[in-house]
Formats: sequence, C-alpha cells, structure tokens
Amino acid sequence: EYGNECLRFWGSRPEVRWDTEAGITYDLMVDRYPEMEARQDVTLNLRWLPAPPNDSFNSPQWLNGNDLSLSVSNTSATSFDGDRVFNGSTNSKSVWFAWQSPTNGILQVTTNQPARYTDPDFVSLPPGYHYTAGSFEFTGPCSSIEDLHPLVPFIPIWALYEEAGSGFSYRGSAQITLWRDVYAGLDYRIGLDGLEGGAGVTTLNLLFTPPPSNDAFANRIRLPQNAVRVTGRTFAASADAGYHPQQVQYGARSVWWEWHAPAAGAWALRIISGLGDTHFAIYRGTTATPAGEVACSLGD
Repeated sequence: EYGNECLRFWGSRPEVRWDTEAGITYDLMVDRYPEMEARQDVTLNLRWLPAPPNDSFNSPQWLNGNDLSLSVSNTSATSFDGDRVFNGSTNSKSVWFAWQSPTNGILQVTTNQPARYTDPDFVSLPPGYHYTAGSFEFTGPCSSIEDLHPLVPFIPIWALYEEAGSGFSYRGSAQITLWRDVYAGLDYRIGLDGLEGGAGVTTLNLLFTPPPSNDAFANRIRLPQNAVRVTGRTFAASADAGYHPQQVQYGARSVWWEWHAPAAGAWALRIISGLGDTHFAIYRGTTATPAGEVACSLGD
C-alpha cells in the first residue's frame, strides 16, 4: 500500500526472493487484483542467485591487513548453514569474515569511518592560544508519497567472535560501529547481517589500532622542562599492573608521561579536549605509587 494523508493505492512488489535448497521443487503462483484485466499476458524472469562463498560461519573470507575498506554484500546469503544468531540478526542473511590480530590492541569494524588516533607527541606552547569547537547540521529529503508498509531496510550490523580453545565465543554487541579489544595471535570471525533480515551492499571498514608507545610506565615519554602541550590517546591502551589504584575502576587504560620541574612554584595540568571522560593523576618521584600521588583529577 502506497500513499499519503490524501491518497491510498495498492500495488504488488516487482520481485520476490527466497532461499533455495538443491534438488527441491518449487511451485510459482501468479494472480491479479480483481479489478485488473486477467487476460493480459504476464512475463516473468526467474534468476538464480548463488549464495556467496562466505555464507557460512565455517567458511569465512579471510581479511589480510590492519587498515581495510571493502565493499561487501549479504544479498544472496542463506540461513541453511546453521550460522550463529547475534543481537539484531535473524540468521537469514549473514555472511562471515576472518581476521587474525597481530598484537594486542583494539579492532574497529564499521560501516562508517573508524576513529583514528595519532601517536603521542608534544610541542612547546606559544605565548597564547585558543580552542574553537566546530558545529554540524543534519538535514534530509522527504517524499510526499511513501510506501506505507515498506520492506525491511538494509541496516548492516556487525558481530565479533573470538577464538576460544577449539571454538569461538561471542565478544561484541551487534551494531553499525563495533570496536573491541583483540589479542595477539588469536583468530576472529566477523559477522555481517541486516537488521531484522535486511539485505544489501555496504562498506566494511576494518582498522586495527595497537597500544600507544607510552602504554606502560616503563615506556613513559619524557617531556622538556617548560610549558608544553601534550597530545596522546588512551584508545587501545591497557592496564599497567601495580600503578594507580583506581585503574580498574576507571577503565584500566593508562598511558604515562614524565616531567621535571625547572623551579619551585605552582604548575597546572589542564585538559584541552576529552573533558569528563579523561582522568589523570600526578605522582612525585621515579615510581608511581599511591603514597607518591600529589594530585588527581578525580578529586581524591
């Protein structure tokens, strides 16, 4: 049924698709709306669309590389292979990919552009600076005539399975953008399906981000003895056991820097971006122990 607030009319869809099994006979029925001319000829086009080679969880397409952008499709995927059902999936249109993690880090699988982070760095500050936030506007077209009972739209969703012993365990929530910690040498299965059974073509963006160079206290970056601006990331960082007693509670993603005061006085450490979700602490000495903590952004 199509229409708007002023008009309603019916129409049959031009195509129907279904999963087929080898050797099975299928009967095709043709009918018309009663008001249509029944003697008019009908021409049908029957086309077989073979299932993709990575239709099964057990026969994935291997992905080589840590920064990929591929055009992929689940259009002809079937549900006859006993594939796994993840959140939002109906097990009717899933295809599968495999990837091996080179080291510990974070894997992003997304239809959109993955988040990218620069390596840690620092620069001496100029006499003055300012920070300007950007803005965005979202608009979209609207049609006057709409399908009142539309087919399920193709909204791609992704899932990540981690190798665990002789099998795989589900590790990630199914969503348009998925990122999860991955570990060196493990194989992973990446599932693509359409939300509620939708099918279509989408972009598979895969980006692996290793831990930053200053992930461990032993690899802390030494800063010059003056006012500096530091850039860095906690994305893909890991816990550094034995340091900062609140790490586990607040994400266990610590990175480290070292600075030597040129003279006695009051110095301030201020976050320019990442407010609210970035915590930091200052320790005195060459070891970071609870007894040596002199300041903490958490207020204790």
